Amino acid sequence: MFEGNEDLSQIIIDILITVNREMKKKQESVQELLAYYYNALVNGLEEFHFTEKSKKR
Repeated sequence: MFEGNEDLSQIIIDILITVNREMKKKQESVQELLAYYYNALVNGLEEFHFTEKSKKR
């Protein structure tokens, strides 16, 4: 599912860029940034999953 999936790759790249911006903007601990990254990644993957599922119907 993940291999060769350009849409999923773009979502992950977008999430990493967003987290990188937050890291530069805020002076938070590594744990707080990891929690932000985790939540952003989970939300992005859930959105991708539901979008892909609705396309198949």
